[in-house]
Amino acid sequence: PPAAKLAAYVVDATDQQRNRLEGQSAILLRLGRLTALTPMAALPQGVVQFVYDGMIIGLAVGDLIDVAAEKTRLQAVVQGLEKDIAQVAAKLANPELMAKAPQAIIDEFQERQATFTQQLEKTRTIVAGLSV
Repeated sequence: PPAAKLAAYVVDATDQQRNRLEGQSAILLRLGRLTALTPMAALPQGVVQFVYDGMIIGLAVGDLIDVAAEKTRLQAVVQGLEKDIAQVAAKLANPELMAKAPQAIIDEFQERQATFTQQLEKTRTIVAGLSV
């Protein structure tokens, strides 16, 4: 429902990210239609989760969404990330490309691979945490 407000939880936030969230909490609560934005060590069961800037954010959506559909959507995200990782790994494993590519390009490939891998691990954790 349009008037519904949700509680939000944050896991894996750095000190800097927590400070930023606290400093912007009034705006985030209002614009996000949230009742709370709470840092936690682990998310409670039954929340929909997503990864943003290395943090896992959980929304207590209760009866507002179809958890099975959300799990299906996140499984598609996992498949996409696996594909992205495989493509970057293939480029990094290509000796001809690595011999010709400037170091900046190689560094970019390695950074992308690390980012995709981190997102994949966190997304898999989210999928595992969804109860259907």
